[in-house]
Amino acid sequence: MGYPIDFEKTLPYEGFFFLQTRMAGFAKISAWDEQCDKCDLLPSSSNKPDADSFPSSSSKDTLLEHSEQIAPSDHKEMIMVETGTEWRLRKMSDMYPQYCWKYADSSVLIYYHFNMAANGVEADAPSKCANASRPVFYAKIPYEFSPYDFSVRPKSLDKACMQLRERMCAFYDTHDLPVFKKDELFSGMACVIRSGGDWRRARILEYYGGLDVLTEVVDYGTENLGDASKVRPLMKEFGRLPPLALRCRMKDVCINDLTAAKVAAFQTLLADCERLVRVELANVSCVPYLVNLYHPTIEGRNLGVTFYPREVHPEHEAARERRWQTRMAQMENRTNAEEDEDYQSDFEDEPEELPHVRYLERLEKPIGSSRLYVCHVENSRFIYLHSEYHSQAVEDMEKQLNDKWPTLSPFPRGLISPHTACAYLERDGPKSHVYRVIVSKMTEAELEIRAADHGWKKILPVECCYNGSLRILTKQFADTPFMYVCRFPSAMEHHPHFSETTILRRILPDGSAVNVHCERTKGGPPYKAEFTNDEGQNIWDIVEKIKEEEHTVHPCFEVVRYCSERVRALSFNVPADYREELEIFTPFAKGRLQLTNFFSASNRSIS
Repeated sequence: MGYPIDFEKTLPYEGFFFLQTRMAGFAKISAWDEQCDKCDLLPSSSNKPDADSFPSSSSKDTLLEHSEQIAPSDHKEMIMVETGTEWRLRKMSDMYPQYCWKYADSSVLIYYHFNMAANGVEADAPSKCANASRPVFYAKIPYEFSPYDFSVRPKSLDKACMQLRERMCAFYDTHDLPVFKKDELFSGMACVIRSGGDWRRARILEYYGGLDVLTEVVDYGTENLGDASKVRPLMKEFGRLPPLALRCRMKDVCINDLTAAKVAAFQTLLADCERLVRVELANVSCVPYLVNLYHPTIEGRNLGVTFYPREVHPEHEAARERRWQTRMAQMENRTNAEEDEDYQSDFEDEPEELPHVRYLERLEKPIGSSRLYVCHVENSRFIYLHSEYHSQAVEDMEKQLNDKWPTLSPFPRGLISPHTACAYLERDGPKSHVYRVIVSKMTEAELEIRAADHGWKKILPVECCYNGSLRILTKQFADTPFMYVCRFPSAMEHHPHFSETTILRRILPDGSAVNVHCERTKGGPPYKAEFTNDEGQNIWDIVEKIKEEEHTVHPCFEVVRYCSERVRALSFNVPADYREELEIFTPFAKGRLQLTNFFSASNRSIS
């Protein structure tokens, strides 16, 4: 194609050079130059016209004569770099023209809906509104992961998608198409895979020459990791439609605000709507497209209300800015102080040695099924257990505690507090034994301790504790408590009772072996578990059977009229100091190891 030139208009001095440059794409340009030389059209220094002069009429006639002889060249050659996805797609298209290698862009569909909705309306739809500000369309959600990652398919395309799937299944089930070689598979290529029992259109996302290939099912938006040998070429007739699933995300939803609970709530919300929603296109300038989702039948219900970030009050924002400025000023002052400080020796930089234990670490979680040994039964909610490793470790530690007891220091008065770890000397006549214990409760006169490695509890006089019954644990004995704590599955349904606990302690005496199968739960201790004996009998079934035989009704939900004949004395005596524990001992569930120096002036600690 040439450039139109009006030769009837005058040409300036540089006009010929301009004309020659514009005609550079034509053939016979060399002949043009030769003819120009013959006609002496090129101005020289000797005959250079003035700035306001014009070429002669003979030059004009010569230009007109030769311009008619010049024709555009039919030779066209595309220059492509032989690397990259586009070059490989074109190469495969030339080699196998009967197949489709690249889909039309999904923007064909999205711009159709967007232009219809945005006709005469502001181009960018706002979010966080109860009702849409522009026309919406109904769509199915074939794939959803979070408000930041899901796909929509206009409901008007459901029939086309179903017909396409039926035609593809009928064709690929009856035709044996060739299998791709490894060097013929690459990212971005259109193909067909078998997913969910049907043949579906797909696009290769990742392939590195191995046995597996990661593909995206373009009409549903799902990703599939499958066998590379089962990928088939896409016939051209099935590749005419663009991908029917549009990758989207909610407008104004921040990915950093999404938690596991919000992701689960989003999936539940779509399941309640049967994955049918009303979609408002907010912005289609990039993929994933920004949309607003609304309930399919309830007017004024925006499905993204739960996931939008909360509005920050201006006063809160100002307070946050003030805190930030204060913090920056403190950091600057601290930096200046450190730069100005004169360090006399490296020894002064070393932190103070912390030789004592203030708090112990929380209990560990048992793993899967294992054979454990009962060390204490609190009630149906708290069964304390030892593994074989625990039993040996406790024996070794308590032996060392007995040997070290004379060297352990008593507590300075006033420094025993709840949750403090201690060494406790228990005397039984001429025998004595030292345990690791944790202070659970404390009054002015009494103090309750709980064995860190056994689970039992005991009440001691406060004066006795300060006089040497409790001593400070050294860093040598800072190990995590050697025991597990589990509960029966139904233990949280009712409060424990002494009658039930008595039966449990009779069935599970201290030291008895039991098979424990822990359920996979995210919560902390006590961990839900099934208990069975060596004969495979469920321990809780045995408890229920004994309760029935002994006429122990617990829990009791019957309401009966009072009658003196029905009242009889219980067959057991409840101890005066008996008290059921309903909540896990806090250090067992949330404890963190903390070292300290009880004899330092400031009693500084570090965890």
